[in-house]
Amino acid sequence: MRRGYIARSAEKPPLAKPALQITPPLSVTVITYEYDPLYRLKNANYTGVLSGTYSYSYDAAGNRLSFSTNVTNTQTVTYTYDAANRLTESADLTSGTVTTYDWDNAGRLITTTVNGQISRLYSYSQDGDLLQAVVDGVATTFAYDGDGNRLQMTADGVTTTYTLDYAASFQPLLEIGGSGFTSKHYLYGVACIAEIVDEGRPEEETRYYHRDGSNLVRQITNQNEAITYAWTYSPEGAVILGPEGPVTRLDCGDNAIYDWSTGLIFKNGRYFDPNTGIWITLGGIVVWDGW
Repeated sequence: MRRGYIARSAEKPPLAKPALQITPPLSVTVITYEYDPLYRLKNANYTGVLSGTYSYSYDAAGNRLSFSTNVTNTQTVTYTYDAANRLTESADLTSGTVTTYDWDNAGRLITTTVNGQISRLYSYSQDGDLLQAVVDGVATTFAYDGDGNRLQMTADGVTTTYTLDYAASFQPLLEIGGSGFTSKHYLYGVACIAEIVDEGRPEEETRYYHRDGSNLVRQITNQNEAITYAWTYSPEGAVILGPEGPVTRLDCGDNAIYDWSTGLIFKNGRYFDPNTGIWITLGGIVVWDGW
């Protein structure tokens, strides 16, 4: 087991991942998936605490043409693309909202406009790294090393600094200065196991991850084997039920970090928007684990 810190004090017992407690009974949402003959997601059916369906249709290039859901709200959206398969417009047929998307010549999303008002503005470095995302007037900024690995994020005036494991797939080992904590160490095995918040301080807390088959963290348990956090996701990985903020490693695969301030997922050096199902920068083929 790799650990994102040097060593724990000798007098402390070794960490062991607790079994998931089911007393009192857990509230459960069961999700079943249906695919078309080309293995594209057609329906995701939710039953339990959340009930309803996400449904999708696609064009010949695999772009999403329509999306509808009645899980957390009722919504039907259609999508339009340019000749380069870049999303140019989405129309919410339920609310009447029309959103347009503008891209630069390098295939990077630069603005999102909702009913004529700019709602998102993205700016990039010459290397194509996202430097700033302004969402509804609130800016989040980012800094990277020379290889595009993210080292820092500032949101709502709070700066988080990342220390990466350069010997093991650039996984984040340590976060310093984030919102709601002073430090956060990550523990890994085959995938992420736990995070230790504010180690050595009176408020120290160990949070154990419980993942599904897509590496999404569904629940967190503490040292007392009690469930402290739980999340439910859309098929693309957007949080639709659960607390915002305390945990960012909601996807344990491929160095993914959930940015609560932007709603984007930073994954393998690129940003994925789970609300539209698109990457905001073009690149090579990237497999999204959640689909």
